[in-house]
Amino acid sequence: MSTIDRCPGNDQQKSFTIINVTCHACGEINEVYSDELQKKQTCDKCSVELKVEG
Repeated sequence: MSTIDRCPGNDQQKSFTIINVTCHACGEINEVYSDELQKKQTCDKCSVELKVEG
């Protein structure tokens, strides 16, 4: 078994931005990473699916 001694998200080759998305149901501000826009995103507070435009 091999272990990873670093966080893959800190790789210098990766380039992404953080997008703040406000939940339309509860108003909570959620952080979405630009490299995860194609994935379904849900609100951290109320679990409603977020409408992410990017």
